Amino acid sequence: MERLLLWNAVGLRSQRQAKNTLIFRKHKPWVTIVAALLCLLFLISCAGSSKNEETGSKNGNELKNDEVPKLIYELFMTGGGMILQIIVDGAASQEYVLTEHWYADRFQVLLNGFHWEKSKTADIGHYSTALSIYSNDRNSKFTFFAGSDLVLYASAGVETWYTATDKYGADNISNVMRSEFNSIESAFWNTPPFYAAGTDFENIAYQFMENYAFQQKNLSAGNEAKITDLDVLELEVFLTEEGNNDKFGFRCSFAVKPVQYDSPHWWMFDHTAGTGAYEGWVILAYEFRLDRDSNDYWHCTSMETGGLTLD
Repeated sequence: MERLLLWNAVGLRSQRQAKNTLIFRKHKPWVTIVAALLCLLFLISCAGSSKNEETGSKNGNELKNDEVPKLIYELFMTGGGMILQIIVDGAASQEYVLTEHWYADRFQVLLNGFHWEKSKTADIGHYSTALSIYSNDRNSKFTFFAGSDLVLYASAGVETWYTATDKYGADNISNVMRSEFNSIESAFWNTPPFYAAGTDFENIAYQFMENYAFQQKNLSAGNEAKITDLDVLELEVFLTEEGNNDKFGFRCSFAVKPVQYDSPHWWMFDHTAGTGAYEGWVILAYEFRLDRDSNDYWHCTSMETGGLTLD
């Protein structure tokens, strides 16, 4: 009933409005001419705006917002993956090969957060850090320069420079991409695999923590996850599978001494500030899963704050 009454009320109001539109006074001719000119100018403005959105401004610098993000997606698809490498003060990091399709989507989303224009200049000034993303066949690449909103895209020997402006004015494109690289570089799955025969899981777990410490100490300069030291506080093998000696899980609490102690990276999770002998350190606790391959090399396949399984 309420809907019926509302419908009737809307109908009556619409009838009154329609009737009112038929009741008007005849205006003088000059009023009609001015109104017509204003309408014409409005239509021309709308047409020009629509054209600029689709094809760019008159100088051809502005682009469709998804044009550059599509390039990084195509870079991944044509080579079946992508390679990340950073150069800091002339020192090149190791290369990180990404083959999971998730990364193509991830980088496309990141680049979609920026407005893109072709740049007339390639003057990036002095920079200490350059992050490059290559296609697997190295035929195409993006390069991002620390402190700059200029981005270089090169494909088949042809270079194109772009300017990227954050849609919300929140950050610089080089900072966003560096943060993404830092996460990949410091990820547990990039801990170097190591050889260990036998089934002394506790000893194998300690060997892994040594490798993990080595990885975190040798991250690129400027990576907020970089540390100078790591001490294992407690370690316990708690998860095994009967009849299968090629995988197990262990818990470990450990202290790390960060290069950038105040970085948000260390305080996003339930980490604890060290005290006493560990003043200036951060205390962490994780569960790790290690899997052995056919050559007796162990790989870390999971790192959790809890709920680790061997499934």
